[in-house]
Amino acid sequence: MTHSELVEIAGRWLRGTAGCKVVMTELVALCGNGEIPDAIGWRGNDSILVECKTSRADFFADRAKTFRREPERGMGALRYFLAPEGVLKVDDLPPRWGLLESRPRGVRLLAGPNPKTWSGAWGEFHHTERAHQSEMAMLLSGMNRLRLSLGDAEFRRLIHLPFAERQAEIDARVAANDSTSLRSAA
Repeated sequence: MTHSELVEIAGRWLRGTAGCKVVMTELVALCGNGEIPDAIGWRGNDSILVECKTSRADFFADRAKTFRREPERGMGALRYFLAPEGVLKVDDLPPRWGLLESRPRGVRLLAGPNPKTWSGAWGEFHHTERAHQSEMAMLLSGMNRLRLSLGDAEFRRLIHLPFAERQAEIDARVAANDSTSLRSAA
């Protein structure tokens, strides 16, 4: 399994299982701490970081990074490693990290809190001291990329459009796509 495949799996896990509304994968941004998360997602007031490791050597090399040696300089209120089945063991983990294992039938949680039971009471796994400014820089970088892609006017329209209007537009687009699909199938 390649690193890119694991990153894609991590993004899907964050969107699906963890219920994150915003997910970014391998976004290079000037965050101040030098960290480039493989996958990070936000839900509510907290963030979930997933670092993907294809080998034990890659995992152990990760320990030398400043934001791993000094956890308060890293991103993620919750932090997980994702590796192919059998690559990492729970005993390998640094304190307060969870472990996800990629298997042929999906992702299995081996250590750490279950994000399906979203709660601020994650006890020993919750990183309250973390690089909030780096997370904010990453979110702003992602938003600015959208603004540049869409253009200022379209970006402002989408951001400032009242929710009800935006939802009505989305519903209309979905209905139009559904009717187009039905006509194509006939």
